[in-house]
Amino acid sequence: MISGIHPGGEDNSMRSWLFWNEYHQARIMGKFCVNLHHHGFLPYVVPLRAPSVVGIKTLQRFVNAKHLLRPAILYLDSAHEPLETLIELGLAWRLLAPDGLLMGDDLTWDAVKQDVMRFAHLNGLVVHCYTDQWVMRKPAAGEAGPLPAGRSLALGWDGSELSIAEIRQLEETVMRRHQNAQDASTKRVRLRTRTD
Repeated sequence: MISGIHPGGEDNSMRSWLFWNEYHQARIMGKFCVNLHHHGFLPYVVPLRAPSVVGIKTLQRFVNAKHLLRPAILYLDSAHEPLETLIELGLAWRLLAPDGLLMGDDLTWDAVKQDVMRFAHLNGLVVHCYTDQWVMRKPAAGEAGPLPAGRSLALGWDGSELSIAEIRQLEETVMRRHQNAQDASTKRVRLRTRTD
């Protein structure tokens, strides 16, 4: 699995395709790898088909054995259960290199949003939000965090602090888009089924 990984690779991404049917898994994983190759990132990415906790622990073992460097970027496609995202964040944070970026999606899910904000609050971090995506930067070695522990801040990409109303508006927009995409996907499946 990791024989072709560049030893200086700093981006190890994990996406859990655990519950997708076989057709979609193969197609999406293939497209993902083609895109990585096309843009020159394939040597720097470790695609793992595993839940986040299993993937993080697997990467940690490779880092501990000195087969991989600590990742500079980790993208969590997190669980949606209360406190599970918090556990994933803690494990990913320990694995992440100093001055690295931890990011993810599904900020419109209450459990994810609460755990991301709780983690930021406990560690004195700034959370940058864009629609349902979030990003946190791990301080460099020896650098103090941007805020004291017990404080956190949610910022939009333009650097402005987001109000609760703005966050709720972003949530509603993303949920509408998500519902529209689901509706369109359901219609395509129905059309395909009728013609088969």
